[in-house]
Amino acid sequence: MTDRRRGLALVALATLAVGIATRAWPLYWSPYPATLDAFRYARLAEATIEGTLPVAVIQADELVFTMVHGVLAAVTGVSTLHIAQPMVAVTGGASCLTAVALVARISRERDWSTRRLRIAATTAGLGIAVEGLYLRRSGVPDEEAFGLLVVPLLALVAWQALRTRRPAWWIPTVLLALTMPPLHNMSGLVAGMTLTGIATVALVRGRDRWDVLAALAVGGGYWTVYFGYALAAPAVGLQLTYSGLLGGTLGLFVAWVVAVGIIAVWARSASTMALRVAWLLPVGGWFVLVGVNAVVTIYPGTVPSPRLVVLLIGAYVVPVALVGVGIREGRQGAGVTAFAALLAPVGLVYYGLTGTLTPQFFGYVIRVQSFAHLPAFVFVGAALGSLVVGHRAGTRSVVRSAGGTAADGGVSAYLGSDNETSRLATVGRVALVVVVVGALAATVPIGYMDLDTGAVPSTTTPGEFQGVTFAERHVEGPYATDHALSRVGLLYYTDTAATVEVAPIRSWLQGGPPPTCPVLVAKDWVTAGAHLYPTAPETLSPERYEQFLERRDVVYHSGGLDSHTLVVPRNSSSEDC
Repeated sequence: MTDRRRGLALVALATLAVGIATRAWPLYWSPYPATLDAFRYARLAEATIEGTLPVAVIQADELVFTMVHGVLAAVTGVSTLHIAQPMVAVTGGASCLTAVALVARISRERDWSTRRLRIAATTAGLGIAVEGLYLRRSGVPDEEAFGLLVVPLLALVAWQALRTRRPAWWIPTVLLALTMPPLHNMSGLVAGMTLTGIATVALVRGRDRWDVLAALAVGGGYWTVYFGYALAAPAVGLQLTYSGLLGGTLGLFVAWVVAVGIIAVWARSASTMALRVAWLLPVGGWFVLVGVNAVVTIYPGTVPSPRLVVLLIGAYVVPVALVGVGIREGRQGAGVTAFAALLAPVGLVYYGLTGTLTPQFFGYVIRVQSFAHLPAFVFVGAALGSLVVGHRAGTRSVVRSAGGTAADGGVSAYLGSDNETSRLATVGRVALVVVVVGALAATVPIGYMDLDTGAVPSTTTPGEFQGVTFAERHVEGPYATDHALSRVGLLYYTDTAATVEVAPIRSWLQGGPPPTCPVLVAKDWVTAGAHLYPTAPETLSPERYEQFLERRDVVYHSGGLDSHTLVVPRNSSSEDC
């Protein structure tokens, strides 16, 4: 094995190790999944093991995730609740390897030096392994974590299939394309947009009829499969998640698909400055929207951006700027794959912003932007490799003119002889690396933070789960709690006599009377606030919290810092809250 390959292998191993470790970190706080939806998947996985999967109520893109979840639990002997987080820690960490693979392929085509390749691959791999927003979405147990793994792989193998015409690439392309719609409905949209960009570029650069037909098969064939599945799934009794995303706005969606194809072709001949502007303007608008959302919600009736979250997201200015430097690598070769994978979620975000301003689109925009991060860090790595090593020094051979003069006219030799300039350049490179590392470190907390309250950790703690378990097993009829705790009860405990409600808590914390039924109240409602998604959280003053407990009978109290208390009215509770 050459030094070049050995170094790349070490980068890949480090990326995988760090990627798994950061996604497994929520296990430090709790053995339970780091997302509320995972409690539903755990229940469905248990039903899969028992052979009682409720097909009539399962959603179409829950099938694959549920079966993998159930099989893994059965094989390992670990409960479905406890295997969920380790499972996505591995898949999420593995997804980071695609960034390293894309950088390696671009490097091979551009003939980068070994040093430049290592810097670029390390930045891309470790960067995407730790940065907060991607860490958050690729490290929570739901089907989107699988989508984040598969979409970049599909883009890579599809480009190779179109470029080489080899069956070895066409087979995985077809298999992954067929897998995407049932894997995750929304991820399937990202895959379709990505393949649209790749296929359009392949179409215009086609050499013969085969290239044209192959490009049409990739782009048009995928959308045929996707919409065919969307029509067939309900016909056999399967529900589609995010089914309202295209209803009433299909024409707008098609317009954005066309726009993605046009921009992908335009980028091939666009100047570097035009590419940078085309990237920085729309993505710079995201920072403005996050800031505005802290004051006035963009999607009415949804959660405003907490100030801490806005501050941490501001650190993304650094990688976004570096993408502007490295995006020129997306004009040809394997770079087209990364550019199309980057362009697709950007287009889909703006589809969400120009569509209906509803809570469903709010959740969609938050989720779909995650797919932009991996290809973005491919360009971040390319940019840092270029800036640290130098564009000309970054190639494996430097052509020299007669008399020993460098091909760049002697400029490199002149700079090398100027010690002061050399020292300043070295300081500048070190400072750039420090800034990049600092910016990435600043985003890490976002991966473990509640985006509505800014509190850490966002995972369901043992105290929360035990409190919900007690309420579900001992309350007959309605009880009230906040959105986060209610989701555990609704999604995992479906065969108890208890029914959980959030509306009474929302009404009470917004100034209304307290609930007249049992209430599972959390101590952190005083500090972080009660989760009332999709609306903003509400806090409870210490005085109101203590008065509420004093006027009711306590039937359960977890104690400790993570305090949860189930209280009932001293008189018999009403049949509703």
